[in-house]
Amino acid sequence: MRVLMIVQQLDESHWLRGFIVDWVRALAARVDHVIVLALEQGQANLPSNVTVMSMGKEKGYSRLRELVEFYRGVGRVIGQVDVIFSHMTPRYTWLAAPLAMLYRKSQMLWFIHPKPSLEIRAALASARWIVTATPANFPIPSPKVHALGHGLNTTRFSPNPDIPVDDPPLVLAVGRLSPIKKHEVLLEAASLLKDKAVKFAVAGQTAAPGDDAYYAGLLRRRDELGLVENQFVFLGNLEGESLVNWYRRASFITNLTPMGSFDKAALEGMLVAKPLVTSNPAFDDLLGDHQKLLRVKPDDPADLAARLSHLLTLPREDFIRIGSDLRTRTAAAHSLDHLMDRIVALVEKG
Repeated sequence: MRVLMIVQQLDESHWLRGFIVDWVRALAARVDHVIVLALEQGQANLPSNVTVMSMGKEKGYSRLRELVEFYRGVGRVIGQVDVIFSHMTPRYTWLAAPLAMLYRKSQMLWFIHPKPSLEIRAALASARWIVTATPANFPIPSPKVHALGHGLNTTRFSPNPDIPVDDPPLVLAVGRLSPIKKHEVLLEAASLLKDKAVKFAVAGQTAAPGDDAYYAGLLRRRDELGLVENQFVFLGNLEGESLVNWYRRASFITNLTPMGSFDKAALEGMLVAKPLVTSNPAFDDLLGDHQKLLRVKPDDPADLAARLSHLLTLPREDFIRIGSDLRTRTAAAHSLDHLMDRIVALVEKG
């Protein structure tokens, strides 16, 4: 099988999209050849059966020139591939549709987003398969949609007994500084626990219009609540092993995003064998028998604070057991190897 994979960015050092390089490597291990067409090309150590083309964003090309390079790249290789696989950009799927129909090539789109749009509908019409993490992650019901789990590197995100948990205990949230992440709920809960031996950290950066104002509001509210930085710290962007080691240092991770979201960061934390405290019912299957202990009411700082306070009283052995259970479930449902096996099987089935 030969695959044309179209991505926004191919750069293993990128804070948000570096994992795409892992996806390309895993796909290349299962097919004859992968041709990657990236909007922006960066640093990537790839196997010999991977060829990379760029639309030229890293060269400063205009949007029009990028579009020209898109069609030049697709047109150059479409006769050599069996399937076109676009990642997280519905536009690429419907833009490629005329050439895909002309050459009778099937298209697959990986996409996660809770809200429908005209662009998503156009991509759904153009693709043979839509692949996503869970049924709730694609906003339009269709027999084309296949929920295959996230694709996470279970070797990278793994426990390390040589890195001890922090003392006092650390509660960690990972996610961009955006209102949908509900960091203000964690901040309010922290203020209710400021007399206890526990500290809080948020890892992430602003990424969209309006995020800077949201972050500034969080900093103001931290001051108003009388929390000092060693009680509640914003770590900024963390990448690679630094991020993994912060997961390892934590006693718990939190995820307070609403239903319809299924944050990859929460899965990463569970793969590092950390209990996840969450208000999002999308994680219930992974929490399993621990759901009653770990799920809290949405937008309720008092309930979150009470639950964290209770969890802090549990013996260390309970943390280890719960974390081990969550890692096992998460790896079974969301490992990169399982995802790529499922994607290849879907294409081979036709």
